Amino acid sequence: MRLAWVERLFLLALAGLVGALGIFQLIIGPSYRRMAERNRIRLIPLPAVRGSILDRHGAPLADDHLSFDVAIMPQEVEDFPALWDALSRQIGVPPARLQQTYRRQYAAPFAPVVVARDLEPSLAMALEERRIEWPGLVVLPTPRRRYPLGAAEGAVVGYLGLVDPQALRMLKPYGYTLRDWVGKSGVERLYDAALHGTNGGVQVEVDHKGRLVRQIGLKPPVRGKDITVTVDAALQQHSYRLLDGRRGAVLIMALETGELLAAVSSPGFDPEAFVDPDRDEAVERYLADEDRPLFNRAVAGAVPPGSVFKLVTAYAGLVSRKASTTTTYVCPGHFLLGGITFDCWFSAGHGPQTLVEALAHSCNVFFYQWGLRVGPEGIAATARQFGFGQPSRVDWPGEAAGLVPDPLWKRLHRHQKWYRGETANLAIGQGSLLVTPMQVLRMTALVALDGRAPQPHLLKAIENHPVGVPPPTTLSMDRQALAAIRSGMEAVVASERGTGRLAYVAGLPAAGKTGTAQAGAGPSHAWFCGYAPAARPRVAVVVFVEHGGTGGEVAAGLAGQLFEALLVKGV
Repeated sequence: MRLAWVERLFLLALAGLVGALGIFQLIIGPSYRRMAERNRIRLIPLPAVRGSILDRHGAPLADDHLSFDVAIMPQEVEDFPALWDALSRQIGVPPARLQQTYRRQYAAPFAPVVVARDLEPSLAMALEERRIEWPGLVVLPTPRRRYPLGAAEGAVVGYLGLVDPQALRMLKPYGYTLRDWVGKSGVERLYDAALHGTNGGVQVEVDHKGRLVRQIGLKPPVRGKDITVTVDAALQQHSYRLLDGRRGAVLIMALETGELLAAVSSPGFDPEAFVDPDRDEAVERYLADEDRPLFNRAVAGAVPPGSVFKLVTAYAGLVSRKASTTTTYVCPGHFLLGGITFDCWFSAGHGPQTLVEALAHSCNVFFYQWGLRVGPEGIAATARQFGFGQPSRVDWPGEAAGLVPDPLWKRLHRHQKWYRGETANLAIGQGSLLVTPMQVLRMTALVALDGRAPQPHLLKAIENHPVGVPPPTTLSMDRQALAAIRSGMEAVVASERGTGRLAYVAGLPAAGKTGTAQAGAGPSHAWFCGYAPAARPRVAVVVFVEHGGTGGEVAAGLAGQLFEALLVKGV
């Protein structure tokens, strides 16, 4: 009896064992085989070389140059202490630091671990020649991003950073990985898809210890496409140097095409700091700097425009037929409205002023009264017609819309009544009005070209294939009114009492408008906008110096130096 029970238990156990083996073989087995296959087959990524960014003449603004890194192949090292000592003597890095870097970067026995970057070519060659003495040592040629103009191009070209996990979710289907560098601002960001290229990889077989057995397959990386932008590198650098570290912006646009010849925000930043692991402190300084070098003042800086806005007020009055070119106001140096005194910048007074004279002298008293005659709704509507209160759609990330206030806006957003004093302030570009230098550039182009505004843009070609010029915007505007405003702008620069006299350059007649915008308790913002030549405009210029002082002294003087540079270039 007992023997029968033992036989039954034995058969039951045997059946259970056979069943378990069947389950393992049929159900669990394939899963384990896949895991073993994955452990045996590894993929070593080969990152693509990023495309270059070139100026309009083909000069590099951003490119990858060949650099040399020192790496360790773990599975080939025979004596780590001896290797650290020998390598330290050669490159001047303490052994402890080399070991620390090695431990931090280690991934697998067959994967090279970079312990020192960007060696001098002569030192790299010396190490390569002695590599046989130190098994496991590898010299890796590595592409490294370079920005020849440094801080002068930071705002327009932008900078790179490692892709963040949130962005990777969207970019992963396009071949991006967590180790990829992507554009974070400027041209690098906007045209990243073209510049990035396609990563490749090497498929290898490894043994149970992770050591390389053989190479199975190779997918070569595909280099990114070169991007040519409209910027002139020499003009860009000259414009940046003129600002001399002051907060501000300079824009120069070819009026025929809308190409931005210079696009400067100051102070700038050196994009190389973001791709050099040894310059983390520089990045931290940029982030902590009160002058905000990473802030693009050319398109994101929305500030009061001051008297450059008088061009809008002038046009609003003329097209409303509430005023004309012969309308005259007397300026005693101040204007009394509702018991409040509104000053003119020239305390002695300009005397009798017509529109052209008031533009030339930037007479506040004239435009207080002119603006009150037009009314806030008329000024605001004209401002929007000129492109204020909305982005210009330039291909430059981070553009602000600015703000055009009027009675309805104030009632909706501040729940307050609009006062006539606010109309007087709006007429001279003060109060709640906020504009960007890019918007002022568009306004300047509309006046210069009789109501035709080219679309500002940076992209010129991809892989040497020119892209189409964006179509201009042509508005139905009063040509006689624009002609009168241009006469005033010419007098700003050409007449002896013009506020923009410092922008005058012999041989290149220019037209312009200065602006001095009050900005809180600090010094005023300095503005100049203009075009040249006056008779047949080919370029438009905007200079903005944040808390820089007066437009006639500071911004107009810088504009004069820009016109001199443009004259040399044959404008």
